Amino acid sequence: MPLRHPLPFPPAHPPQILLAGATTYIGGTVLATLLAHPVHPLEDATITCLVRSNDCASTLMRAYGEDINLVVRKCLDDVELATLIASKHDIVINCAPATHERSALALMEGLAKRKRNTGKDVWFLHTSGTENLADLPISGKWVHGDAVKEFDDAIDDIYGFESMREAKSSHPQRATELAVVHKGLELGVKTLVIMNSMVYGHGLGLFERSGVRVSAMAKVAMGKGKIVLIGDGKGMWDHVHVKELAELYKIVVVEMMRNGGKVLPNGKMGIIFSANGRHSWNAVAQEVANVCYEEGIVPQKVLNHVELADGIKLFSAYIPQVVSEDDIVELRLCSNAETRSSVARSLGWKPTWGEEVWEQAIRDDVRIALRPEQDVLSDLVSEAQSPIHTW
Repeated sequence: MPLRHPLPFPPAHPPQILLAGATTYIGGTVLATLLAHPVHPLEDATITCLVRSNDCASTLMRAYGEDINLVVRKCLDDVELATLIASKHDIVINCAPATHERSALALMEGLAKRKRNTGKDVWFLHTSGTENLADLPISGKWVHGDAVKEFDDAIDDIYGFESMREAKSSHPQRATELAVVHKGLELGVKTLVIMNSMVYGHGLGLFERSGVRVSAMAKVAMGKGKIVLIGDGKGMWDHVHVKELAELYKIVVVEMMRNGGKVLPNGKMGIIFSANGRHSWNAVAQEVANVCYEEGIVPQKVLNHVELADGIKLFSAYIPQVVSEDDIVELRLCSNAETRSSVARSLGWKPTWGEEVWEQAIRDDVRIALRPEQDVLSDLVSEAQSPIHTW
């Protein structure tokens, strides 16, 4: 699909926004949120989506029409196009896979060209995750110490901790995040990283609509006829509803547009959290068990505790592999990652959905995971024909 407008793009007044990853769970919800009920100066903004297939572009076009511009790239490694398109924008929201360093840095190179051409600050808003901070408590490959550490983005040196942790054992998502911070300092591109905890709930995007972890538990239950939990389930993680998370992205982008992001931290200080609740893996597994029992998938609601090695064999097929199977399953289903989102709240982010919404969303996600894939696909195609989503 060709560009929907010729290069060069229109002058930036207001700033031009580029969204990479509009087909992802978070990115799709961010796009819908930016377009629905926009506030000044967002209502006048031009939003361009960088996608990876003509089919995805067609689906987005049917849903949003002239409210967005679309550019198709062959793959994430099409770095020349990424740099070219980013050079026509002032703000890049990167919701593409957080482990793809080349793509992220190519977008930043484009922003640096934009800054040289306009003489104005540019921003790179990068999506990452608190998995970068998590321990490995069962294998003992990494432990936080006698007490599980809660990280506060207004107080703690998150960049310093990640740098130290990465030097001891590399993790693709963390390596990419640190590379983004370093490249921003090198190029003079302002960076802000939002490190997300477990994101849950029904998303507003047209493609991915729910998270991976609950789905993995449900699919193992379908295959084995029982609810499996690795270890004792005492590991603690934070969570945030995808819609409330998208509101944080909106607040940040609006601030970048209104005041050039003067109140936003950036660089080594610009790593913030988005948590709005906390759960144990035991509690998640029990909610999955309750729904699977109600749906007749398992004969009883009891949790079956297994050793890490057995859990890896059961869950690895349902967890995206970006590091060794051992580490990724332990990181995403057993670890501790506790954070405090002080900076986001200081910016005016006011998430209100509590435990009742969290529990219902988990139940909804389990039921989605239990449905045949063709039924889910049919729903997505139907919704793609409807007007812009609001909530």
